[in-house]
Amino acid sequence: MRILAAVILAAFTCLSIGQAVARSGMAIEDTFMKVRIKGSVYRLNVLIVSPSGGGRKPVALLTHGKPLGQLRMSATSAARYLPIARDFAWRGYVAVVVVRRGFGRSDGPMPVTLGCSATDLMPRFESAADDLEAVIRELARRPDVDTNRILALGASAGGAAVTALAARNVPGLKAVVNISGGLSFPKCPKENELVRAYGDYGKRARIPSLWIYSANDRLFPASLVDRMHEAYLDGGGDVQRQRVGKFASDGHALFSSRGGRRIWLQHLDGFLRSRELPTWDLDNVRDNMKQIGMNAGSRVAMETYLSLPGVKAMAYSPSAKRVLAYYGRNNLEVVRSRAYRTCAQRTGNSDCRIVMENFEVLPKPSEMSLAATPDVDSVMALLRRLGIEEKRISFMEAYMDALDKKVLVKSLTRSYYSYAGGMKSYDEARRKALERCDKRTNGPCQVVMEGDRVIKP
Repeated sequence: MRILAAVILAAFTCLSIGQAVARSGMAIEDTFMKVRIKGSVYRLNVLIVSPSGGGRKPVALLTHGKPLGQLRMSATSAARYLPIARDFAWRGYVAVVVVRRGFGRSDGPMPVTLGCSATDLMPRFESAADDLEAVIRELARRPDVDTNRILALGASAGGAAVTALAARNVPGLKAVVNISGGLSFPKCPKENELVRAYGDYGKRARIPSLWIYSANDRLFPASLVDRMHEAYLDGGGDVQRQRVGKFASDGHALFSSRGGRRIWLQHLDGFLRSRELPTWDLDNVRDNMKQIGMNAGSRVAMETYLSLPGVKAMAYSPSAKRVLAYYGRNNLEVVRSRAYRTCAQRTGNSDCRIVMENFEVLPKPSEMSLAATPDVDSVMALLRRLGIEEKRISFMEAYMDALDKKVLVKSLTRSYYSYAGGMKSYDEARRKALERCDKRTNGPCQVVMEGDRVIKP
């Protein structure tokens, strides 16, 4: 927990795509896109998250890094980046996550592989940029996107990919964001080659870029980033660099971790405003405060809330003039419930209300949600229905957030519960959950929930 002008609490787990559709109102497509690259046709796995409302919207093109090992590369999934894509959709973009060739379910193999004998990293970066440019061409066929306004963001090896894309000055590409970008060779460092590549891209790129690196990035230390940055500037590149202090135990986790998203989204919002690209603005702060009835002292709290990753909810106590928010979970009921309970606990007042859900102000004070008094809180009610101790509320919230297909089981001889989620079928989830319970308790176990459905014995 961290205390600012508001108390902000957080937790994060993966999200079921079906759940996201139901709770966000966004259109979400976990699909494949047929693209043509240098005369050949490839199928790439893409996740497309579109905000509600008609008309053409700007594009946020997002791409991943390169995990170590073929097994982890083959496990790369566009759906994993749904929480990040959703943050862009809330800011008005059609967010498109691209899994490049050689990763996950996209066609392979990787077009360019490099080993310790490599003296030039640019062929790898260029092949990745080929994938992104091919997706941009296909997106132009969609009636809901404006390919005259494109933002490209990549992390780690994906950051190098979007840097290569910037050097092509693709029509419609308005800005590029490079988070912890580069390519690392643990057994044979190639810092000079990386600096040389970034220097070359700086000579050609005329697209404004934002670079965000942490001081304790284990792959790209600050001294190396200093050299890359200077080489890019010397080439004439337009780049704004944000130096982030030490983050967790390894700053290279900045992009994907919940706490990291909170940091880089704040820098991103400022960059987008400076480039007149969509995001929330100062009018949002004033309007929201006016609708809710907050005083001027809550301004920083509102600004902090708007910059947070979703899913999120804000609770407000008019008598205490306190704002408390909970963010980063994927079940809106859980987020709303936790924000309300925390407000009530910290203020000791009964006038706490949920006043915002994600970026929406609830319409009228009379309609502001009471959200989660203990007798109506959905999580607590579920615990009581299952006969589970109320102290296990965090466990139940984690189950509610787990990916479908999911199954919850309990021991028939001990006070022990377990679950398995994100499986291909309920049969597989049931088998794994029961195996885990049997192994831990050495006794019989029973299924009590499948998905969101309670199974009565």
